[in-house]
Amino acid sequence: MKAHKKYTVELEESLVKSAVKATGKSFTDTVRQGLKIVAATEAYRELAQLRGSVDLEMDVKTLRKDKRDLR
Repeated sequence: MKAHKKYTVELEESLVKSAVKATGKSFTDTVRQGLKIVAATEAYRELAQLRGSVDLEMDVKTLRKDKRDLR
């Protein structure tokens, strides 16, 4: 089971209402979703910095052969 921790934060009520309405979920689920999006955004940013630094040289035939080998 994942560890949980309770937080007390001050949030603008209109922002909370708007976010909960947009997700259609509970307040807690909305906050969790928002935090996941923020964390994912940072991960995507880090991946974007790698763009062009990894050299991938594969052709379709090689990819298809690898896929058949996994069966």
